[in-house]
This record gives sequence, C-alpha cells and structure tokens, in this order.
Amino acid sequence: MPRNGSASAALSRRRSARLLRWIAVHGERDDAVSLTWSVLAHAWRWNVLTVVGTLTSVASSLLFPSVLGAALDAEFTDHSARVLPWLVVLVLIRSFATALTSFCRARSAAQSIVWLRTKLISRVLTSQNAVDQKHPAGDVMSRLLGSTEVVAHSGYEFISYAIAALGGAYVIVALWLLYYPLALILCGTAALALLLSHRGSTKSYPEFGIYQRAQSALSAALTDATAGISTIWVSRTQRVETARVLSSLPTLATAGQATWQVAGRVNLQRTLLTGLGEVAVLIVAGVGVVQGRLQPGQLVEAVAFMAVGVPYLSQLGGIGFIPETLSSANRVSDLLKMNEASDTIGTVEPQPTSTTHELRLRNVWVTRDSRSALEAIDLSFPAGSSVAVVGRPGSGKTTLGLVLGGVLSPERGIVTCRGRAVRPGDVAFAFERPRLVGETLWDALTYGRETVPSREIINSALENARAASLVRGLPLGLRTPLADVQLSAGELQRLGVARMLIHNCPVAVLDDAVSSLDAVTESQVVASVESALEGRVRVWITYREPLAAQADLTVWLENGRVRAVGPHAELWNHSAYRELFSSSLPRTSRT
Repeated sequence: MPRNGSASAALSRRRSARLLRWIAVHGERDDAVSLTWSVLAHAWRWNVLTVVGTLTSVASSLLFPSVLGAALDAEFTDHSARVLPWLVVLVLIRSFATALTSFCRARSAAQSIVWLRTKLISRVLTSQNAVDQKHPAGDVMSRLLGSTEVVAHSGYEFISYAIAALGGAYVIVALWLLYYPLALILCGTAALALLLSHRGSTKSYPEFGIYQRAQSALSAALTDATAGISTIWVSRTQRVETARVLSSLPTLATAGQATWQVAGRVNLQRTLLTGLGEVAVLIVAGVGVVQGRLQPGQLVEAVAFMAVGVPYLSQLGGIGFIPETLSSANRVSDLLKMNEASDTIGTVEPQPTSTTHELRLRNVWVTRDSRSALEAIDLSFPAGSSVAVVGRPGSGKTTLGLVLGGVLSPERGIVTCRGRAVRPGDVAFAFERPRLVGETLWDALTYGRETVPSREIINSALENARAASLVRGLPLGLRTPLADVQLSAGELQRLGVARMLIHNCPVAVLDDAVSSLDAVTESQVVASVESALEGRVRVWITYREPLAAQADLTVWLENGRVRAVGPHAELWNHSAYRELFSSSLPRTSRT
C-alpha cells in the first residue's frame, strides 16, 4: 500500500506539473492573441479596405479559370469575341485590387507600428525603474523594434490566410461540380499540407521563443556593456565582457538552426505534396477528356483552377508564421504588463600604504573625433595631493581623466606613475553615471579586481561613501541581485565611490562622481574620501566650486590646454575663473 500510495502521489504531481505548464503556455498565448486582436481593431479601417482589396483580387483570380475555359470552348463556336473582353476586364480588376491591397496593407502596418510603439514607450517611461531592473535596455529595444513590427504585420497575414481559406473552398466546390475526383485530390492535398503545417508550428513555437529570448539576452548584454564601457576599460575586463556578451550565441545558434530546419522540412514536404497533387489532377482530368466526361475547355479550366487553388491551399500550409507572431506578441504583452510606477568571501593581501605615489604628464596630445582634445599638457601631481580639474564643457576634463588612468593613449607624450608607465591597478575611477556590472551587488562592487576583498574592506568603503545604510536596507545585503536593486542617481554615485575605494589604487580619479548628491552628503563623502585616500593622489574632475576649494591644487583647462595651475584661492582672483562656477547649472537631483 505505501508503495502504491507513493506511485499515486508521484503520478498526481506529474499531472499537476503538466497542468501548470499547460496553463502557463496557454495563458501566454491568450495574452498574445488578445494583443493581436487589439492591433487588428486599432487599424480597422485600413484592414477593412485590405479585406475588400484581397477579396476582389481573389474573386477575379477564381473567375479567371471559368472565363478562360469558356473562351476556349467559344473558339469552337465562333463566340470568342464575346468572352475575350471579360478576360481583359478580370486582369485589370485584379491588378487594381492588388495595388489597393498593397497600399492598405502598408498603411495598416504603419498605423499599428506607431500605436504599438507609442503604447510600449509610454508604459516603459511610466514604469518605475522598469528598463534597468526588470528588462534591460537592449531587451526593451529588441521588443520595441523587432517584435512590434512582427505583430503589426500580423493583421494582413491573418486576413490573407482567412481569405485564402475561402478561395481554397471555392476551388474545391468548383472542381467538385466540374468533376468530383479532382476535388477529392485537392482536398487530400490540402489536408496533408495543413497537417504538415500544424506539426511544424507545434515544433517551431518553443524554439522560436528560445531564439527570441537569446536574441534579447545578447542585445541586453551588448547594451549593458556599451553603457558601462568606461568601467570596463578602466577595469581591463574587455575579454571577460566579450565572453559575457557572446555567451548567448550558442543558444541563439541552436534555436535558430532548429527553427529553420523545421521550416525547411515543412516547406520541402509541402512543395513535393502540391507538385504531386497537380500531376494527379492533370492525369485524372486527361483521362476524363479521353473518356468524354470533360470537354477540352473544361480540362483547361481544371488545370487553371488547380494553378489558382493549390497556391491558396499551400498558403494555408504556411501558417507557420503564427508561432513567430504569438511569440512576438507575448514579448510585447509582457512589457505592457510591467508595474507602473552577508557573508565574507576570502581575504586579500594587505593594501599598499606607501606615500610615494606621484603622477606626471609630459607634452601629452590627444585627438578625439577628428579634433584636438588635449594639447601640450605638462602636469605633475605631487604624492598625496588632492587636485581639482575644472573647465567649461568640452575643455578636455574627462579626456584628461581617461589619459591619467591609461584608458586613452596619447598620440604624443607620456604618462607615468611613480616613474614608470601607468599600468592596470594604478588608477581607480568613479564616474558621474557609474554602471554596476555583475549578478549581485557584491559582484558590482568588486568588479575588475583580481583578488577578493575582505568584508572589512568593503564595509569601510561603504561607510566612507555613505552607502552602508543603503546596503543594510536591502533584503539580502551585498548578496541582493542587481535586478532587485532600485537606485536613485545619488545612491548609484555613492556605490560608484565605494567601488573606487575598494580598489584602493595609488591614484583615484573622480569624474563628477558626487554631482547628484545634496550639499551635506557631498561634503561628508568628499571628506571621507580625502581621509581614506590620504597619501594617494586624488583627482577631482568637477564643475562645483566647493570641491575646487578643498583641493590642494586646481588645474584650469580651456580648449584642451592648461590655462593655469594653482590653489583655488589664487585662481579666484581671475574673473574668467569665477565665471566657470557662476555659469554652472544648479543641481537637479537630491539624495
């Protein structure tokens, strides 16, 4: 009994699992179908005209075989002059209807695309942190550009397949009235074609979904890497990021090959099937003529009906587009449903505490975007100094910071740290818009380090960056997945400063790294960083006068050149220097 009870419970669990999978799959399809119908309804005027044009084109095509057969029979009775004009009229009507259908189809698709993308963009913009948290930017762009286009064109696809079914039914009836064995052959061909299409659709739907998800993952990873390119450069993790971006390629290739293999097999089988059907109709119709059951004109009519009917019925066999449409509609629907608005891991060797660090630039020239960004830069940053770099937008401040860290190599001149060329690990960065890379907050803070820092080092960095309370408020602390972390601009900057402190390099470059903090928090963070990095070179790239005032030296850049170097108090005597700060934009964020 226990054994039977266990087997029964296991069977019950398997049935429950199958039921849940069925509900999940069909629930997604219900959402996709609902969205597809909404798209059809939105562009209903153009869809109605598309139906009219398609029906007219199909009707003229279906009448053509009968008129052609009548024209051939009329040749034997000298009445061809009465029938031939109708052939010309049918050809003209079909041409006009085809042109009308193409125009209306394009307008319907364009209107649907605009509506869908507007609706999607509106939802994304009104959803709190939706793009950065639930759906990466690359995934959103993939759905916004690719999936919406597929769904927008689905209206015409459904219309054309529905009318093709009507056209195929008409051909079957016409052949039945003409000679019923021909209709039976056509029905058998259509049934087999639909069976092949259904099997192909069933097999390709999950594969195409996997393909789209892998494509989105690749796009999201590439967008994420592009957004954090500065962090990747300064961390020297290009190879790691390349591998991460391309990690979805095997899945993409496997799913793509599987989808195309299914489509290729179905198309090959359908082509062979329709060819065999046409041959069978020709043979049966020819026998009917020999036996006197069909007239020569009826033979031509049967062949013409077959030429028209087989493509219609074969078109029904091409409903394999439905998996792609449903998958794309499900991806769009998923985006439209977005809501609106620890442990210690190892230790590291002792950190450097030497106070002999010194940074020098000699005759440095840099060209960016075909223009000179830095010209003849000669600077020396004394060991343990705090240096502010100021200047108007475009004066070369950020470029200078990247050159200091070895991210940009000058066309001319040299950059040295402690008497040798700058190497990875000499300079740590904090940016205005830092990019957190990794699965968890721990990964993001230790990103780019060759060794694992101790918990004490991380806690100290968080305290100095005034981010410790932020981390303590997270459900899993440092183990919280980045997808679950919702940060303001100021909170993000504090974590960026903490990451820089964790790297504990001889030189620190902070490029507008505290610009989104309120005045009190900025003062606290700056003081803590200055204290924590005492003995090291601190370079503050800023437009804020208080930051320049607290620095030992200020480097004033203008059009890529050094205009002056000296204490802030001395430079303040120049009216042009004072204008740098009076023209600065006020803060727009408080954290």
